[in-house]
Amino acid sequence: MLAPDRAYPGRPRELDGAGLIRLTDSLLRGWSAPVRALVRAADPATAAFFGFHAADPGA
Repeated sequence: MLAPDRAYPGRPRELDGAGLIRLTDSLLRGWSAPVRALVRAADPATAAFFGFHAADPGA
């Protein structure tokens, strides 16, 4: 999931994979059931939180 830092409650950088999956599932409340099921089925060993920075190459 890619979202601005302010979209994440608490301290997501401190969560383990299972915690990140639960957080992502809660942030996707209201999304379609198949999407949420896909998130819940993720392997916690593959879930990680990291910063992503982008810049406008034309700026």
